[in-house]
Amino acid sequence: MEADRVLYFAASFTLFGLVLLQWMALHQPRRVANRLLIGTYLLFLGIQGVALGFSAAQWGLLGMAHPWPSTMLVVEGALLLTLLLEDKARATGAGAVVASLAFVVHSYALLLGVPPTQTLEISPFARSVWYGMHVISALTACSAYLCAGGGAIAYVLLVMFRATGRVLREVSPADCLSFVGRALVVAFPSLSASAVIQALWTYLGWGSYWTWRPAQLWLLFLWLVVAITLHVPSTRPGLRRTAAVLSILGCLVAFLGLPLLGSTLTAVW
Repeated sequence: MEADRVLYFAASFTLFGLVLLQWMALHQPRRVANRLLIGTYLLFLGIQGVALGFSAAQWGLLGMAHPWPSTMLVVEGALLLTLLLEDKARATGAGAVVASLAFVVHSYALLLGVPPTQTLEISPFARSVWYGMHVISALTACSAYLCAGGGAIAYVLLVMFRATGRVLREVSPADCLSFVGRALVVAFPSLSASAVIQALWTYLGWGSYWTWRPAQLWLLFLWLVVAITLHVPSTRPGLRRTAAVLSILGCLVAFLGLPLLGSTLTAVW
């Protein structure tokens, strides 16, 4: 087995441990030290970062736009954003759901995904610095949307849990929605930058800022979803649920369209 695959498996086991710690911290916060949680985050980010470095050396930086390594990059970015955005003073539930989603995505890519071949041939159209900047911005947005989707699912679960008459101490649905808002604030400028750079890259290659390619339509739709979500006021419970549902929808759209991001790597228009 190649070195990067071994590291990805080690990162997967570390991520599973992080999931367990997050759920333990949610139910019994006094038994899980905050330093242990942060240390597990950093351990996963370190192992996964080294594995991504091996992959970049093997396939090249542009090869990281392939669906398999780009999924690994999104998971890495989502865990880093969760570490930065989540309230360190108490468990909110958002981190536990984000870590669980990240583990599912990571495991699916690791076990069922198809990595690029060692002889990946990049099309001339993709050999552009603008293409690389477009991919980085789009992957950052997808990472933020994984966080937003996890926080929204945590919000919905907490609301349903409270509807049964049971309440988790020190865990508030409002905290999850606040986490969603912070994640979307990262996603919106990243998506905007990716769409603008993609338009410029397309113009330089074909003389037109807009084409009806699926990748460009995907970015536009995702940008509209995040823009609408950010404009939904969270003052009333009904609108809070609407914002949560839109965040979950955006997360699904982001991951279903992720393979489109690298669709021009080896194919020539």
